[in-house]
Amino acid sequence: MTTVASIDPTILAVPPGGEASCELTVDNQGDIVEGYRLEVLGDAAPWASVEPAMLSVYPGGRATARVVFRIPRSSAVPAAEVPFAVRVLPVEHPETATVPEGMLRVGAYADATVELFPHTSKARRVARHDVAIDNKGNSALRVELSAADQDGALGLKARPAHLVVPPGRAAFGQVTVRHRGLRWRGQPASRPFQVTVAGDDGPPRILDGNSVQQPLLSRWIFKALAVLLALALVAAGLWFGLLKPAIRSGADAEIKDKVVPNALAAPGAKGGANPPGAAGGGASQAPDANAAGASATAAPGGAPAAAQPARPGGELSSGRLDVDAAAGGGKGRAAGDAVAANTTFWLTDVSLGAPQGDTGQLDISVAGKPAFLTLSLATFRGPQDFHWVTPIQVPAGGQLVMNLTCTTAGPALPGRQANRCWGWRSWSGLMQPART
Repeated sequence: MTTVASIDPTILAVPPGGEASCELTVDNQGDIVEGYRLEVLGDAAPWASVEPAMLSVYPGGRATARVVFRIPRSSAVPAAEVPFAVRVLPVEHPETATVPEGMLRVGAYADATVELFPHTSKARRVARHDVAIDNKGNSALRVELSAADQDGALGLKARPAHLVVPPGRAAFGQVTVRHRGLRWRGQPASRPFQVTVAGDDGPPRILDGNSVQQPLLSRWIFKALAVLLALALVAAGLWFGLLKPAIRSGADAEIKDKVVPNALAAPGAKGGANPPGAAGGGASQAPDANAAGASATAAPGGAPAAAQPARPGGELSSGRLDVDAAAGGGKGRAAGDAVAANTTFWLTDVSLGAPQGDTGQLDISVAGKPAFLTLSLATFRGPQDFHWVTPIQVPAGGQLVMNLTCTTAGPALPGRQANRCWGWRSWSGLMQPART
C-alpha cells in the first residue's frame, strides 16, 4: 500500500444549526509525486465540505485537509449518530485508494406548538375540542394530555392520554366536555376549562378553552308559544263573534223555508188534517234546527300564519374534514359521511382553518345544493367559528361537502406538501330521527 490516510478526531459532536470539523492526514509512501482527490461519503455527505478537495504529495511526504460539517437546524435532520467516511483516491494509482471512517453525533433540539380548536364550543350537554401538537424538533416528542375546570361543573376527558409525535409531524388529541346537568331554560351558561399538554421538551403548556351550555328550551320558544296562544284567542273570537252566528242564522232561514209551505197546504187536505203544531200533527214536521246547522259550511276566512318551527333536539354529533389542492387553480373536495336513513342532521356550528396563509376560496355546502358559506383563504388563518341560531338541515343521505380552490399556496407546514393549499373544518350539530 502506497497511500495511508487517517481522521482525527474520529467522533464529532455537533448541535443542530452548528458546525464541527476534523483533520484528514494523507501519507504518500510511494516513489512518485501523487495527487489525491478527497470525497466525503455516507448520509453526512450533504452537510460536508473538504478544504482543499485535492492534495498533491511528494514521495515520503504528508499533507492534511480539513473536513467541515455544517448541520442545518431542521426536523429533517434527526438527533442520532451518523457514520461518514472520506475516500482518498490517488490519481496515478487509483487501486491504492483508502477510506478512513468517522462518526457524527447530531444533537437534539425541541420546538413544538400546541393549539386548541375550537376555542369555544356550544352544546346542550356534550361538546368536543381538538388538540393539535406540531413537533418541529428533530427528536420524538412524548406528551401527556389532561383537562380540568376550577368550578367542577364539567366532566372532562382527554384521549389519548399519552401521545408520541415523530419529528416534523403533527398529532391530534380530543377533549370531551360534558356539562354535569341539563339547563332547561334561561341564559346560556359559559364554563371555562383548561387543557394541559405536558411534554418531555420543557414546562407544560396550558390551553384555555370555554364551553357554552345552551338551554334545552330557548327563549324564542316561549315567544312562539305566546304568539300561537294569541292567534288561538283571535281564532276563537272570530268563531264565536262572526262565524257561529252566521251559521245559526243560515239554519233558521232553512227551517222557515220548509215549515211555511206545509202550513199553507194543511186546510185543503182531505180528512181534516191537523194544522202544524197541533197535538198528533201530520206527517210533515219541522226539520231539526241542529240538523240544519250541521249541513251549513263556515264562512271563508284566512288561516292564521304558521309559527316558525322550534329548534330541533337530538343527539350531539360532530366531525372534522381536511382538504388540499394544488396551487395555480387546483381544486380539492372532501365530503363527510352520508346522514343515515330515517335521520336528519341539523348543523349548528362550524370552525374553519387555513393555517398556511394560502390564497383561494373555500366553500361549504350540502351535497347537491349551492354553498351556504364561502370564504376567501386570504382573510383568515386560525380557527374561524360560525354559529347558526336556525340550524342548517341535512336530510337523510345528504353529505356536508368542503370544496377548496387554490390560487397561491403559502409556506408548507411540517408534514404538508409544498405548493398545495390546505384547509380544515370541524363541525357539530344535532342528529334527530326523521318525523314520520
